[in-house]
Amino acid sequence: MDKISKKNFILYTLDANFFSMGMFFAETTTILPAFVAHLSGSPLMVGLLPFVLNVCFALPQFLSAYYLGYVKDRMKLVLTLGLIQRLFWLGFAVFAMFAGDELLKTLLPLFFITFIIDSICTGFNIVPLTDLMSDTVSAKWRGRLFGARMGFGGLFAIPAGIAVSAILDKYPFPFNFGLCFLISVILKMFSLWFLSLVDLKGIAVNAHPVITLKSHFGKVIELLKHKGYGRFIAAMLLINFIFVTSAFYTIYAIKTFSAGGKTIGFFMLFYVLGFSLGSVAAGYLGDVYKHSSVLKLSFVLGLAGILLFISADSVTLLYLGFFLHGCHFGTLAVSRTAAVIDLATQKERPLYLGLNNSILALFAGLFPVIFGILLDKQIVNYTFLFTASAILGLAGLFVLSYKTKTLN
Repeated sequence: MDKISKKNFILYTLDANFFSMGMFFAETTTILPAFVAHLSGSPLMVGLLPFVLNVCFALPQFLSAYYLGYVKDRMKLVLTLGLIQRLFWLGFAVFAMFAGDELLKTLLPLFFITFIIDSICTGFNIVPLTDLMSDTVSAKWRGRLFGARMGFGGLFAIPAGIAVSAILDKYPFPFNFGLCFLISVILKMFSLWFLSLVDLKGIAVNAHPVITLKSHFGKVIELLKHKGYGRFIAAMLLINFIFVTSAFYTIYAIKTFSAGGKTIGFFMLFYVLGFSLGSVAAGYLGDVYKHSSVLKLSFVLGLAGILLFISADSVTLLYLGFFLHGCHFGTLAVSRTAAVIDLATQKERPLYLGLNNSILALFAGLFPVIFGILLDKQIVNYTFLFTASAILGLAGLFVLSYKTKTLN
C-alpha cells in the first residue's frame, strides 16, 4: 500500500471509529428504542425508529447516486452534511437534559425530527463517501478498510457500556439520555475532523459524468436485469428479516424481563462487541475468500441470535443474543457493501451502491412499522414474529447459496 493510501486508511478508520464510539451513546438497536419506550410504551412508536432510519437513509442514497455527477467537491459535501446532523443532535441533547415535566410531551416529536434529519444527511453521504474511499485507498485493502472502519471502535465498547449503564442508572429521565446524546455528539465531532484530513492528491475532484434523470432511471432498470445482482438483492431482502426484527429486541426485554437502565447499557456493550468482532473478521475473510461466503456466515450468526431470543428464560441469555446479533450485523454490513463494489465497474459503482442500499433500506423501514402495528393490536406476539423472521431468513440463505453464483 502506497504512502497516501496508508495515511487515508488510518484517517478513514479513525473517522469511522470515533463515529462508532459516539453511536455507543445513541445506539439504534438498544439506546434509542429504550428512550422511545420511556416516552411511549407502544411497539408502533419503536417500530417507527427503523422506518425513519431506513427510509430517510435509503431515498437520499438513490438521489445522491444521480446527483454525484453535479458535485465538484465530494469531500465538501460530506463534511457539510456531517456538520448539519451533529448540530441538530447537539441542540436536542441539551434540550433533553434540561426539559422539565411540562416539556416532556415535546420530546418525542422533537426526537423524531432530529432523527429524520440525521438519517437523511447520513443517507446522502453514504454514496459520495464510499466512492471517495474507493478512489483514495488501494483496492486490495478495500475489505479490510470497511472492516477496520466498523470494527476497531469496539475496543471502546466496554468502558462505553459501563458509562452508559452508570448514566442511565444514576440520573433521572430524560437528563440521563440527554447526557448520553451530548457525549455522542462530542465524539462524532472528532470523527468529522479526522475525515477532513484525508489526502485527496492524485484523484480527480469528481470523475463521474453528469447524466439526465431519465438516463439515470434507465440504468437502474438495466442493473435490476443483471442476473447475479437481482438474485443477490432477493437473497438480501429475505435475510434482512432477521435484522428487521432486532428493532424489537430491547422493548421485548423491557416488557418480558423488566430490563432497566443498567441492563440496557450492557445490552449495548455486548451488541457492539459482537458488531466489532464481526466487522473486522468480515473484512479479512472477505478479502481472502469471498464476500458471499461471509454473508452466509452472517446469516448463521443472526439465526443463532434470534433463536436465543425465542428460547430465553433469563436476561443472561439475552446478553449472548445481543452479542450474536452484533456479529450478524457486523459481518452483514461489511460484506454486503464490499460484494456490491466488487460486482460494479467504477462508473456504475455509485449507482449500484445507491440502488442496493435504497432497496434494502426501504424494505427494512416498512416492515418494522407493520410488525409494530401487529404487536400493538396483539395480533401476533414477539415469539411468533421472531420465529417467522428466522424462517424467511433461511429462505434467503437458500437463494444466496444456490442461486447467486456470479457474485463475489
